[in-house]
Amino acid sequence: MEKYDVTIIGSGLGGLVCADILSKEGYKVCVLEKNADFGGCLRSYIRKGRILDTGIHYAGSLDEGQILNQYFKYTGIRDKLKIKRMDEDGFDIIHRMGKEYKYAMGHENFIETLSQNFPKEKENIRKIIKTFKNIGDLISVDHLKQKKNFSSDGMHYFNTSISDFLKECTDNADLRSVISGTSMQCGEEENTSLYVFSTIINSSIESAYRFVDGSQQVADLLIESIKSHGGEVRNKAEATRLITHGKIITCAEINGNELIESKYFISGIHPSGTLKILEKTPSLKKAHFSRVNSLKNSFGFFTLSIILKGNTFPYLNRNYYYHDENSSWVDSNCEKQGMKKVLFCTPASSYSEQYAKTAQILEPMYWHEVEKWEHTTLSSREADYTAFKQKRAETLIEYIAKYQPQLKGAIETYSTSTPLTYRDYTGTKNGSAYGIVKDYNHALKCLLPSKTKVPNLFITGQNNNVHGMIGVFMTAMYTCSELLGTQYLAEKVANA
Repeated sequence: MEKYDVTIIGSGLGGLVCADILSKEGYKVCVLEKNADFGGCLRSYIRKGRILDTGIHYAGSLDEGQILNQYFKYTGIRDKLKIKRMDEDGFDIIHRMGKEYKYAMGHENFIETLSQNFPKEKENIRKIIKTFKNIGDLISVDHLKQKKNFSSDGMHYFNTSISDFLKECTDNADLRSVISGTSMQCGEEENTSLYVFSTIINSSIESAYRFVDGSQQVADLLIESIKSHGGEVRNKAEATRLITHGKIITCAEINGNELIESKYFISGIHPSGTLKILEKTPSLKKAHFSRVNSLKNSFGFFTLSIILKGNTFPYLNRNYYYHDENSSWVDSNCEKQGMKKVLFCTPASSYSEQYAKTAQILEPMYWHEVEKWEHTTLSSREADYTAFKQKRAETLIEYIAKYQPQLKGAIETYSTSTPLTYRDYTGTKNGSAYGIVKDYNHALKCLLPSKTKVPNLFITGQNNNVHGMIGVFMTAMYTCSELLGTQYLAEKVANA
């Protein structure tokens, strides 16, 4: 039986970062991935020779001295990444009710730019952005250097509603809707916390970048680094059982037959999936299973991935968020009401800076919209599912063409995906985009600690803290700190 120091379940960003850190620190590490391809939401795929992303469309805090840049430096892959800085004076464009509003990089630049649309609200905008920055500073490089830990000081903000906060700052409903214009990155108005919203939005305000030729490069570079430190990364290796003896896990079963022994186990898959394969142990009570299984998961996305004809549609170095109602927040009734909330973007390609090779349209989608097909597989879905996707795609193309009239004539072909696709390819429960909802109303219930009640089992990834690239990196640091020590790891990252 093969023996490891640490076995990690899942090769998404959280699992790979943990594997890279621990292998670098001398642990014998093995990563298990049930699919043929690695990376989870980092995965890119190729259609007609064009690269398309699964889940990561842009990332923030990548300028020199900013926290995601520092995390990448620590992993040793920062200088190998192919990235493109987005439009500084408008990396996100919020289009609502016939008007456009720009999100600019840099806090002062953001304030000045948005104040042009709301000149009487400048001080209120400043107050809002200052709070976002203060929350972002809790996970900054300076914070690591000063306090030598990964901050957990944001509990007050976790318990505060972003919607209530914005209402306290301004009576201007239009301004509130513009500030929450990219909220499909965060969640629903009824449960999104000030902490989650601020951490994600502030990161982009600091700096916004695209991954040139796809985000798969992040997974590939991390795997290369893991292997260079003696770690093992296995595909088509599904963890089908975690075998316990007394209060601890002794080994993992792979594909129903092979066993590997390990001192520690880290799960990067959904916590309910972890509990499903975990044998009974006195460390966990029935109440814990009930609590985890009852937690709400976020919405998913319908994604329309378009292959463009050569040199027909310009590369747009910004994202467009389109809203055709007052509220910018995602609502499960939007589709029934015919209201659209859509993200449109042109991924960066190394082949051309002038013309886009692909375009992607993302629209929030809830599990109930595809639930009737949940027991089907990729190869056995009925014709009505295909028809459902085609109708949704055609509706979206017509919608975006109102704002991007060149698009329809530039389309060569397209493919579509739903929460079912994400469930099958990335292993996310119900195709959820952001995992467990971090509900400010029940923050202590929703925020799962990295260290579990099983002494040698830890969790990582978007389900136990903030989602998105910066959130998952942060959570991986929390997880590895349980084995390496918080101060030790914080110093290593801060001084990378």
